Amino acid sequence: MTVGRFGTGLHGRAVEVPRQMLPFRFGVQAAVAPTMSAWRDQARMAEGLGYSTLYVSDHLDNQFEPLAAMTVAAEATSTLQVGSGVLNNNLRHPVVLAKEIATLGLAAEGRVEVGLGAAGSGAITSKRGSSSTNRLSAWTGWPRASLS
Repeated sequence: MTVGRFGTGLHGRAVEVPRQMLPFRFGVQAAVAPTMSAWRDQARMAEGLGYSTLYVSDHLDNQFEPLAAMTVAAEATSTLQVGSGVLNNNLRHPVVLAKEIATLGLAAEGRVEVGLGAAGSGAITSKRGSSSTNRLSAWTGWPRASLS
């Protein structure tokens, strides 16, 4: 790969960037369809239209469970990446989620992109019945608790 100069960066230093950049990708976000057959059709349509990734959100409203939806979409397509916008860590045990994502990765033959994070608002944690005062404490505490 050829590297060329591209202006200046922080503190006036020259910044080197590759001349041959990666292609620009487009993704699409969807969360529900009338049936699983229609969901498969949506995934195939996204792939056929040239989208690189089908993203599924993670909320407790009227939508499919994201990991199941990602698995079904991956099984229905051959090149489409499947991903989560942000999986809500308040809804899942981190070790179980890691296993689910690993299994999805096998089913999708590596075509998986995952985002993780704390709930975006108190609405999700209030539906779950937990406090949102320290959302990440459950995740940072699990490995220590599991290993002791």
